This record gives sequence, C-alpha cells and structure tokens, in this order.
Amino acid sequence: MFEPTIPDIVYIDPYKSKSEEVQIIENNLDTIGQRWIQIDSSLYDQFATGGVLNSCYEKIKDLLYQYTHVNNSISITTIPIYHLEPGSRIAVVDKKSGIDDDFIIQSFLFL
Repeated sequence: MFEPTIPDIVYIDPYKSKSEEVQIIENNLDTIGQRWIQIDSSLYDQFATGGVLNSCYEKIKDLLYQYTHVNNSISITTIPIYHLEPGSRIAVVDKKSGIDDDFIIQSFLFL
C-alpha cells in the first residue's frame, strides 16, 4: 500500500460563476503561483479527488497503530532474569489483573 497522492491543483467551474468572478479567481491563483484548471460543468459535479480519509491506506495505518502502539505501562516485581535487557519485548499474562499484552522493557530497578 502506498499513501495516496493528491494533486496540488484548483478546479474551477467557469459556468457557475460570473465571468468577472472567474477572472478574478484565476488572477489571484496566478499571483500566488497556484496551478488551476477549468472543468466543464457537465463534468465538474462528477469530478472528485476526495475520499483520502476513507482510503485503504488510512484504514491499514489506523489498524497498525491500534494493534502495535504501546501506550500502556506496568511495573512488575520478579526474581532476576539475566537474559532480559531494556528494549526486550515480553508477553505478560495475568488474569487476576486483567493484563494480557506485550510490553517493551524500559528500565530495571534493583533493590
């Protein structure tokens, strides 16, 4: 999946506005360097570049964020496990506390 590209262009329907208004809009767009194009009225209402927020790319990005974003933290007390180090990923299942998730070890506190 690739992020959709939206063209940086303004579409103008010359028949829905007075010709003087269209000329003013075109001059303003030219002044700021914005690209524009006139589209015939019969096509203008059917022409759309929207729907980006409902795209497949956005849905996948949202699902990946929901299922891989680590925003929970827990503190545990245990005997030393010498092969673990900060940055290690561990699975924690504790039905009593309602914890069933993966966590990244951030730090150790030795007492």
